[in-house]
Amino acid sequence: MNIFLTSTQAAEFLGVSRRTLYAYVSRGWIRSESSSTARERRYSRLDLERLRDRKQVRKDPVRNVSHALSWGVPLLETELTLIDQGRFFYRGLDAVELARTKQFFEVVNWFWHRDETELVPARVLPAKTRFVGSEPVSEFQRRLIKLGDAEPGGYDFSIPNVFVNGWRILELFLQCVTGSSNVTLLAGPDDLQRAWATDQGALPELLNTALILSIDHELNVSSFTARVVASAGSNIYEVVNAAVCAMRGSRHGGMGSLCYEFLKELETSESLRPILVRWVRDRGFVPGFGHHLYPAGDIRARVLLEMMKQRKVAEPQLQLIREAAKVLRQRANIDLALAVLARAFGLPPHAPLSIFTLGRIAGWIGHAVEQRTGGGLIRPRARYIGPLPAKPFSD
Repeated sequence: MNIFLTSTQAAEFLGVSRRTLYAYVSRGWIRSESSSTARERRYSRLDLERLRDRKQVRKDPVRNVSHALSWGVPLLETELTLIDQGRFFYRGLDAVELARTKQFFEVVNWFWHRDETELVPARVLPAKTRFVGSEPVSEFQRRLIKLGDAEPGGYDFSIPNVFVNGWRILELFLQCVTGSSNVTLLAGPDDLQRAWATDQGALPELLNTALILSIDHELNVSSFTARVVASAGSNIYEVVNAAVCAMRGSRHGGMGSLCYEFLKELETSESLRPILVRWVRDRGFVPGFGHHLYPAGDIRARVLLEMMKQRKVAEPQLQLIREAAKVLRQRANIDLALAVLARAFGLPPHAPLSIFTLGRIAGWIGHAVEQRTGGGLIRPRARYIGPLPAKPFSD
C-alpha cells in the first residue's frame, strides 16, 4: 500500500499546484517525511484524503452530509481502525498479520491500550450454573443488564477500569456461548471447541484468527451505535448491550445466520443455480457475497478461507462457494466465511453470530472509550423534507 505520495502525485490527487500543496504543508494540514531514495519529500496520503474530503463537504455540505450516513465521507476521527486499499489495520498494525501471529487476548489489549503486554485481570466473574435452553446472545444480553446494574464502575472509562469491566464482559459472553463457568479469554478458542464438542485440532487456531479479524471494522453499524450510546453518558454495559442489538440485525451480524442457512441448502441440493435464483427472487440478494469497502474481495474472508483450504478442512463448502462466486461474479465476505467455518466443523447455527459478536465486543469497548475520552455528544441534525406547516386560519 502506498502510504506516501510524491509532490507531483499529491498535487494531482488534490487538483492543486505544488505551490498550493506546500502551503497546506506549512499550515500543518499535511504531514511529510524525507524520502530514503530521493531528495524530494513524500506526503501522507491519509492527510491528503482527509483534506480532499473536507473540501468536498465545503463544496456541497448538504449533499455530502446526507450521503455520509451510507458509505459516504468520514463522519468521525478515530485512532482505532484504518481500512485502505483492500487492507485494514488496528492502531497502525496490519490486522491480518496480527490474526496470523497473535492470540485474541493480546490483540484486544493492543486495541484498547496500544500495549499487547498489558496484564489480563484475574477472572472477576462469580461461578455460574450451566446455561440451558437459551440462545446465547439473548442470554448474554439478559445477564449483561443485571451485571451492569450492580457495577458502578461501569461509568468509569479510565484504562485500568476498562480492562476490569471489558474482560468481565468478554468472559460473560464466553460463558453464555459455552454454557460453562469454567472459561477464560486466555483460552477462549479452546474453550469454544470443547463446548461445541468437536475434536478437530485445527478449530482453535481458526477461531482465534476469526475472532481477531472480527474485532473492528471502522464505523460499522454496531460500532456507531456503541459510540452514540457512549456519548450519551451510558455505562459500558449499556453501550455493549445496545451494540449487540444492532449486531443481531439481518443486515449486519445476523447475516451470518442467513449464510449458514444458505450453505446448508447448497450442501443438500443437487443443483446450485436454482438456489441462487430463489434467493435473489425471494430476498433480492444472495447472502455472503461482496463488500462495499473491498471491490477486490473481503480480505477477512480470504484469510479465513485460505487457512481452511491449507488445513484441508471445509473442502465441500469451499468448492460450493467457489462455484457460487463464479456465477454471481462476486467474492465471499466475512459473514460467509464464518458460516463455512461453522458448517465444516458441525458448529451450532448461532456460531457465526456468536464468533462475530465475541470478537466485536472488544471493538465496541474501544470505540466507547475513544468516544468518552475524546468526543462529545453525538447529536446530528435532520433535514426536513415533509410538508410545510399549514398557514394559520385567518380570523
